[in-house]
Amino acid sequence: MVRLAGRLTRRGEDPGTLAGLVQVLRCCGLLEDSVAAHERAIALDPTVKTGVAHTHFLKGEFSRVFETYNSGAGYYLDAAAWAGLGAADRAVDLLRTRLSQSQPGPSMSSLMASLLAVLEDRGEDAIALMESENIIREPEGLFYLARHCGMLNAAGPAFQLVRRARLGGFWSSCTLERDPAFAGIRNFPEFDNELREARRLERHACQVFRETLGRAFVRQGA
Repeated sequence: MVRLAGRLTRRGEDPGTLAGLVQVLRCCGLLEDSVAAHERAIALDPTVKTGVAHTHFLKGEFSRVFETYNSGAGYYLDAAAWAGLGAADRAVDLLRTRLSQSQPGPSMSSLMASLLAVLEDRGEDAIALMESENIIREPEGLFYLARHCGMLNAAGPAFQLVRRARLGGFWSSCTLERDPAFAGIRNFPEFDNELREARRLERHACQVFRETLGRAFVRQGA
């Protein structure tokens, strides 16, 4: 985080570094600043690719995912966005087709298959997939799995995955607070604990970025 911010300070604004900052800021829960980094990057180079679609998803702006999701054939995120918009049938069709026609790797396949199982009301299958050896281990992916558990009202596995994601370097208080996927488990003490910890880490991250980049860039929490 500090290394990337320092590179931006030394070199000035360049599209590649800003594109990297989109992801770093998102992982730190600074979603507004992640979007700002994307906007600065494309202002400098309209062809630059960033992961801002994931930022929009975490903000609950599911319709904006389709504007910026640029992973070629697509795997997971647009299907998850359709589900977030209530178009479960469309999400199911996308996931079934992609799982039958492509080979995205065991971790991504498990992520896609677990969402498909959730949407098809196969809760036990979904939990089994999320507890399998091949499940994704990347922190942001773990947070997405926590959403799946939340959609099933499986509070214990959801909190475990949110915690694993946080310890791995990913948190988002905005998503915990606003995402309908977590609506059924927000009344648990463990949820409040994770929300408080995410907010604490976001305040710290905001301070670090302000010290490195200046207040003008890092706006969230101001």
